[in-house]
Amino acid sequence: MVKVIGITGLLACGKSTLTNYLKSKNFKVFDADFESKILYMDCNFLNILKLNFPNAFDGDIFNKKVLANIIFSDKKEKKKIESLGHPIIEKKCDEFIKNNINEKIIFLDIPLLFEVQWNKKCDEVILIIADKKIQKDRFLKRGGDIEIFDKIIKNQGNIEEKISKSNYILENNGSLDEFYNKIDNLLRSFNHTILQKD
Repeated sequence: MVKVIGITGLLACGKSTLTNYLKSKNFKVFDADFESKILYMDCNFLNILKLNFPNAFDGDIFNKKVLANIIFSDKKEKKKIESLGHPIIEKKCDEFIKNNINEKIIFLDIPLLFEVQWNKKCDEVILIIADKKIQKDRFLKRGGDIEIFDKIIKNQGNIEEKISKSNYILENNGSLDEFYNKIDNLLRSFNHTILQKD
């Protein structure tokens, strides 16, 4: 039976770095952010968005930054976008698990893992954390907007609660090599557990 490991964390903590590293090691990873990007390029979904969030469009041109500003400024708007996108992403996630049922271990990279309660799909959860200043620096270096950063951080819930619900905490305040070493150590512990079960 496949072991399902959830991956989550706050903004700009290193979820994508972990996911890309796992993929480079040939692990199967469901990447919710990637699936979301694909969804936002789908014409049918964009038409639905335009009906619900007309201010996020300039004619037929969709502006994701404007949408982000809308949904992170209003909880009702945030719930609305989640009700449109989450069921589609969840269906893909469930299909991914089903299609990889014969693997020993798979990973689900879900930024809102606890908020949408998809942690129930997981046997264990990895939470990635970092100091707020480091989060902000990383976010701004990749072209993020400081106002959107502050709004997202306010919407990311109680970190202590997330820590209490997680099985593994990966702190990513140091260098890339240090983070990779932490990942390798965690992977070795997973491998040991799987071999023991076999």
